[in-house]
Amino acid sequence: MNFLEEGVAIFDGEGNVKFMNQRLKESLGKEGRTYYESLRSVELIGLIQETYQTRTPQEKGITFRDRTYAVRTFLYEDGVGILVKDITDRELMKETQKEFLANLSHELKTPLAVVMNTLETLLDMEEESVKRELIGRALKRVKEAISLTETVYMLSFSKGKGKVREEVNLEEVLSEVLKDLEENIKEKEISVEIDLKEKCLKGNREEIKVIIRNLLQNAVEYNKRGGKVLVETRKDENAIVLSVEDTGIGIENRKIPLILEPFVKGEESKGLGLGLALVKKIAQNYGAKINIQSERGKGTKVEIRFPEKV
Repeated sequence: MNFLEEGVAIFDGEGNVKFMNQRLKESLGKEGRTYYESLRSVELIGLIQETYQTRTPQEKGITFRDRTYAVRTFLYEDGVGILVKDITDRELMKETQKEFLANLSHELKTPLAVVMNTLETLLDMEEESVKRELIGRALKRVKEAISLTETVYMLSFSKGKGKVREEVNLEEVLSEVLKDLEENIKEKEISVEIDLKEKCLKGNREEIKVIIRNLLQNAVEYNKRGGKVLVETRKDENAIVLSVEDTGIGIENRKIPLILEPFVKGEESKGLGLGLALVKKIAQNYGAKINIQSERGKGTKVEIRFPEKV
């Protein structure tokens, strides 16, 4: 039974250990002759005692040293057996999903509430210049909501196959993205420098735009007031390299390996932590490699190497 994922133990009618596999020994076990001597979890010992007393199998979730376990007891001859499974990662994922859904609800409600209030105001508005400003604000919020739903869809369902790939003009795409982010860039007084030694990249235009938008959005959001952003492309051996570098707050070393995973986000972010996860997914569809260099308090550089033949 040492090959099982679950921890297993069997105790005789006197409570003595008849068998305990290696997995249980490593997680909750210790040296001892009886179940109450050989197990480290008081909760688990109590569950076994209850099974002995009632002669009824029990099921319960227990926590021991920051790990969560699903425990089942069963009757074995005149004794008791236990099955123990570590469900820490599963429980953590449940919590992450709950947080994501709560944040998603908030992120969608916010722009929709702005649109609703704007439309209500427009009903009583007569001045045309003010109307145009309000309509522009409402449209911006609608675009944010659409972008969010597209991001969730692409992460959940998009396979990246069957999409038309062509020569994408990076100058045009970058210009569109900068226009979308213009308000945020001006607000934080950030200077953006562009150095495109390679002006085209073969791919799907919308996917390339998603990558550039998310990288630039992060470079602006996590930057300091008056900071700088550098966008570069270059050819390196058999790859086209796209990089976005900022002078922002940087990323903790321990978070760098995780920052491309869904729901992982910067400390000061109010978003869902989906942007870089989507960048990673699209990059994988192109066989591209992502490299992140960051120093706390000094800035971050994200580099994506696209193979020339995709």
